[in-house]
Amino acid sequence: MTSPIVLFGASGLLGSHIATTVIRSGRPLRAVSRSPEKLQGLRDLGAEVVRADMLEPSSLQAAVRGAAGVISTANSFMSAGRHRGSATDMAGNLNLIAACEQQDVQRFIFVSATAASPDSPVDFFRWKAEVELALQNGSLSYTVIRPTKFAEFWGRMIADNIRAGRPAIVFGKGNFSENYVSVIDVARVIDDALADSQTLRRVIRVRGPENLTALEVVRECELETGGKANVRKIPMAFLRSAGRLLRYVHPVASRMLLAATIDDGGGNGGTNALDRPGATTFRETLKNE
Repeated sequence: MTSPIVLFGASGLLGSHIATTVIRSGRPLRAVSRSPEKLQGLRDLGAEVVRADMLEPSSLQAAVRGAAGVISTANSFMSAGRHRGSATDMAGNLNLIAACEQQDVQRFIFVSATAASPDSPVDFFRWKAEVELALQNGSLSYTVIRPTKFAEFWGRMIADNIRAGRPAIVFGKGNFSENYVSVIDVARVIDDALADSQTLRRVIRVRGPENLTALEVVRECELETGGKANVRKIPMAFLRSAGRLLRYVHPVASRMLLAATIDDGGGNGGTNALDRPGATTFRETLKNE
């Protein structure tokens, strides 16, 4: 029997696309979740579905045993409580790396962020950098994936607000260009990397085919929905000051506000980084939603 690809975060926006891409490529998939009932759709497609918790190391050993490769796209950017960001994004992924090393997993792919840095004012990006460092210092044959902003996330949020008559929030003046990539393209890059020896122990930057300002994104969403956006601009100075003030009172809100001030255009990754461009435009992403 062919060894499976084990996927953590299979119920998420990116994870669900990775899962279907891996299955369609003919590889056996083992999808992992704290709540396996959420993955019935993948079970129906032929995936093995198992329960494991990244904060329970013993459950990880069983989940990754016999794996041909492990992909981690799990994150808790918006979570609080036991599975808050620092738990899943740092401690959980470090637990997973340790389990993979103990089980002699040959391939590990970690979905990071373009703005990952140990000096970032955003805790989420510091945690991503910590996991990247652990991989660099460890024994796994890893690949780090650094995608830019997910077009599906931002397009869906703004389009839904236009349809519902809610304000379309724009950070700053809305005239700063940023890159948006479709999760379809990111999933394809990850699937390709599983069998590409050139990606071993390297960072892959995944960018979409176009840069758009926030106001251009709103315009694309207006064209797709046929509605008119009520644009509300939030000054960058407010985002920074409010983000710092809320750090210890409401860490999730603080993280969201501070992350909006970060340029995550995908320029880092070091001289050893690879670039894998996506082909799906923002307009095509909206039509696929």
